[in-house]
Amino acid sequence: MTNFISRMRGIPLLLATIVKIVTAIHSDEAGLNDFLLQSMGHGAITWGRYHPSSGDNFLSTGDDSCHVGGRSVATGELLWRKRVCSSKEGNGDGGVDGASSWTLDMSASGMLYTLEDIGETSVAKGWDGSNGDLLFNVPISFAGTATAGGSVHAGLSNDELIAVISSDHKQFQLLDAITGTVIPLVGAASAGVHTMSDLKLTAGMELKSFHNAPMKEQIENKVKLVALAVKAKEHSSTDRLVMQVSLLQFSVSEDKTSVTLAQTNPIKTPVPLLYSSLMYSISQPPPAAVRADVPHTLVFARALVGMDSTRFSIHAFPLLCPHLSKQSFTVSDMFITDFSALDDTQFEVRGKGGYAHLGLANHGFDMSSLQPPSDDGEESAQVHVTAAGCNNGAISKLYHTESSSKKTMLVVQVVTPQGTTVQSSKDISSMVDSKIMSLHPHCGASTESVLLTTEAGTTLQLDLTGENANVTWKQEEHLGSINDLLILDRTHHSLSAAQTLDAALPDFTSRLSLQVSAISSFISQSVQHLIGEGDDTNAASQRDIQFGFSKLAVALSSKGHAVYGLDVSSGSQNRVLWTLALPKSDKHALVHSTATTLHHANNDEVLIVNDGRWMCLNANSGTVLSRGLLPPREGLVQMVPFRPTSDAAAVSEGGCHQHAVLLYEDGSVNTLPSDATVEKSLQKIIHAANNGYYLHALDKHKGLLTSTEVTSTSTSTDNTRSTGNLGFSTQEVGQLQFSPQERVVSIHYPNPDEIVQTPVTILGDDSLLLKYLNPHLAVVVTELTDEARKEYEQENDSENGFVSLLSKNTDTMTVQTTEQNTNDNSQKQKRKPMGATKPGEDIPPTTEPSIPTLFINVIDTVSAKLLYRISHTNVAPLGDTTKIPVSISENWILYSYPNHKTRRSDVVALTLHEGMIDKHGITAFSRLDQETTFSSFTSPKPIVLHKVYTIGKTVTALGVTQTARGITQKNFVFGLGGSGMIVTVDRRMLDPRRPTGEPKATEKLEGLMKYHPLIPIIPSNIPSYHQNVESSTQIVSTAAYIESQSMVLAYGGPDIFFVRLAPSKSFDLLPESFNKGLLSVVVFALIGIW
Repeated sequence: MTNFISRMRGIPLLLATIVKIVTAIHSDEAGLNDFLLQSMGHGAITWGRYHPSSGDNFLSTGDDSCHVGGRSVATGELLWRKRVCSSKEGNGDGGVDGASSWTLDMSASGMLYTLEDIGETSVAKGWDGSNGDLLFNVPISFAGTATAGGSVHAGLSNDELIAVISSDHKQFQLLDAITGTVIPLVGAASAGVHTMSDLKLTAGMELKSFHNAPMKEQIENKVKLVALAVKAKEHSSTDRLVMQVSLLQFSVSEDKTSVTLAQTNPIKTPVPLLYSSLMYSISQPPPAAVRADVPHTLVFARALVGMDSTRFSIHAFPLLCPHLSKQSFTVSDMFITDFSALDDTQFEVRGKGGYAHLGLANHGFDMSSLQPPSDDGEESAQVHVTAAGCNNGAISKLYHTESSSKKTMLVVQVVTPQGTTVQSSKDISSMVDSKIMSLHPHCGASTESVLLTTEAGTTLQLDLTGENANVTWKQEEHLGSINDLLILDRTHHSLSAAQTLDAALPDFTSRLSLQVSAISSFISQSVQHLIGEGDDTNAASQRDIQFGFSKLAVALSSKGHAVYGLDVSSGSQNRVLWTLALPKSDKHALVHSTATTLHHANNDEVLIVNDGRWMCLNANSGTVLSRGLLPPREGLVQMVPFRPTSDAAAVSEGGCHQHAVLLYEDGSVNTLPSDATVEKSLQKIIHAANNGYYLHALDKHKGLLTSTEVTSTSTSTDNTRSTGNLGFSTQEVGQLQFSPQERVVSIHYPNPDEIVQTPVTILGDDSLLLKYLNPHLAVVVTELTDEARKEYEQENDSENGFVSLLSKNTDTMTVQTTEQNTNDNSQKQKRKPMGATKPGEDIPPTTEPSIPTLFINVIDTVSAKLLYRISHTNVAPLGDTTKIPVSISENWILYSYPNHKTRRSDVVALTLHEGMIDKHGITAFSRLDQETTFSSFTSPKPIVLHKVYTIGKTVTALGVTQTARGITQKNFVFGLGGSGMIVTVDRRMLDPRRPTGEPKATEKLEGLMKYHPLIPIIPSNIPSYHQNVESSTQIVSTAAYIESQSMVLAYGGPDIFFVRLAPSKSFDLLPESFNKGLLSVVVFALIGIW
């Protein structure tokens, strides 16, 4: 019994050990310290439909993306999302990489059909619209240079067929709508792709669109499919270009094994040449209102309707009744802006002055009278977007107007059971941030609502049941195209502008007062918890403020021309705090010059620069504090924020605390904002810089990096050149020219706010390895140009030809690296079975020598010197969208590239060192002779150690954890592309000093393990757990006030993911479940006993 009890005593210790090593989270902890913001991935919606059989699923896509997805109509939650193009991973901007064009259509049963051009082959795909499952994938090869840049026409003939038209509109193919099986045309020369000759059309005719035949034709004449063919020609009498139009009628066999051309009906009346590239099947309403900036055409099942260049005249042509002549209608009182189909027989034109209907009646057309735009009495109101009908017919018409007073009204027309029409107007000006693009009415059992989309990428669900419209949910789709982001500290945003940096930190007396206040608050909260009156929400909020967990992210979307304020605090219900639309521009930039994680009086101000303008923004509220224009200069090449001096009250004349210096192509500089106060602040910084103030610029097109010293005119020399600002002068101090056979891909910098705890690494034998800590370090990624690759393929001479050329003009280390790679590859030999070669016979090499195609250049931006350069082989061309992720931390450089030979991602770790000090080098009686200052011009180059690892996923983003004082061990954070995982890796796993053999005792003391190239993905080290974080391209981190915690945010893809990590466990933070009330009782009891 005694032995049993003694064994049981060890169980708690064992359990404690087990609990200590487990780092995974429980299901009830998911979402407490992390969140995921999911967008549709395509930006502003340009195509949107309700799923026919699932009314709670709204499907949409954009015009500059390969993503299609569905949102819940009730909650706005993302139900599913698919990338429908065969594009490369890592394309975070939402563009199409690898697919030059793609089109989409939807059937009446809810199937989605996409068609994409991926080069020589076109691919037609069928998707389940309810969940995004891929049902079929059919390659289509058109003759000649024609590709799938044409169109796909879905759900034709009652979901029996889909039709694919080539980009030259002279070839087509018919497929089964369910299985994707090719269905031949009877009498055609080929069973697959068909041409105009198979349709017996005259030369020059082009096939424009396919449509369902009217129900009457399907029943009486077995015609299920109609197609429209056109040809532009010159009219004989008017010398005006007109269209020759033919209507093709097809019948389909009952078993869907063949299609027969039943009849060809040419339209005898000349049709004015209208812009007809946008044509829609009337079985579904158009994706959005067709803009009338240029003339265009709508195709009905029984009519062709167009609007000519005057934008006042409307023309209608019957298709199934070719004996009828053209009819024209003129609306003289309405300036037409757009028009769209309402149902199978009528369409609507809209514009300033109202709207009008054109409908089929008795084989002819009727134009309805002009309707006023609204009942608000404003004559200048202009009708923009109209939607007709609803699921149960409760809403008969819905449109919005914009007036000269910028008021946006939503007009709802409802047909009562008695047949009367009731119209009401609802002001939605405060709910929309930009122009409304489309309206989608939705009627439930007891509610009527509308889902609307805006040009800025906002998707809104409005409840229309009450007197006023109410926002049910709101989603910002351009959060999936964030290209720049800052994480700011919200805790001290209330500090006044007069406070200095030092004043923001409490003195000793203030700290004592704060501690007394904290103890009092702790006792009060403990008593409230004991009696059951504690406010957990308020307590969590106070804890976030005290521990520095209250953060704000300012996210910029250049594609969406907007900036967003995101609350990244734990437990927040409203993540998007504010949205600010920016003027449309090719370039936008965020500028923030103060530390993001330290106490600072004006930490919450941000400069936004775009297209010659700037604005100073309060990041907490999204309020614009001031704005202005950039100096009227051309050739801006660099914009560098600078932190104000100790005089934090130095504010620009516009009232902004954020400052930046601008560098131009001619070497001149200016300040932003450009006023005397900011110039004076920069002059103080220049005078205080003992070693000089330097800027640099990288010209990617020329492959040239230039370093420039900026001096104040009062201290400038004769060699300096005057600048655009007379208070400063500049002098070029260095240049670095990359090879013309290389293309600059990107440049990467270390985090200026990173805290370095120690400048050395203590080895297991107590010797010191000195870190190379250069604040001016940068990494430039270059790759071999396409022309250089082709040149190598033609020469195919690695010894005296192209490879030796690559090694010229580089440092000795680069030459040695390249030569070693060449020799290793040249010695690779093809294996043959025993006895397959004769004695003394040379074994031929397996492959041609590989050449380096990717180059990593470590440079000093002050001296413009190349510190280290390494090359890599087996890297495919990166293109314009694929980037090489790079992370720089202390003396570490980590990057990853796709190895197309191994089909994996190689991860390379570099560590830079100044040297080493023996364990007896520094004692009480001896000291080492060392340089106490560092110079970018005279200090020696670093000693570089490197190791190559591999991981079985595509790495699209790299980051590193940051803590308040840099004591906690650092973890690298990987974004694993299409797999949707965020993974943390202990930095010791990537140490280049990992031995290839069994580690020695001293190496084990450092935590070094035997080198193995494969990086394991440990489930407990996946902070995103089961959540899909697709194709993140950037990972940033920031520190809390307590040392153990680091906050990481991944963005750049369709999703934004935030998580709070503890790389060395939460050694200074009690868990959420800690029983503070019980602790208080125990403490008071012990005090009473004592």
